[in-house]
Amino acid sequence: NGGAIVFDAQGYLLVATGEIGAKPLLYVWDTNTMQEICCFRGQLTKGISSLSFSPSGDKLVGSSIDDDHTIAVYDVKVHKGSLLATCPTGKNMIIQVSIIFR
Repeated sequence: NGGAIVFDAQGYLLVATGEIGAKPLLYVWDTNTMQEICCFRGQLTKGISSLSFSPSGDKLVGSSIDDDHTIAVYDVKVHKGSLLATCPTGKNMIIQVSIIFR
């Protein structure tokens, strides 16, 4: 029921929303203009359970509720967005994801 939503850490300039369903969409929106910045489909399946922006707001990580609880990392600052990586994580459900750079 629901999906996922997250605001960026840089003053709420971006918001990402993820759907529940067989082929959920993951949207990134500009909160000032309400315009879609990018849309991702296919990397995460059965629904998106968690989303998180990097501290700089240029990367987004999401987790799915598929059997392998796949995570995907996206670059949202390039034109129309770009998938950087995906990885199945195993049978345990992911409750929360975050990106930390050191």
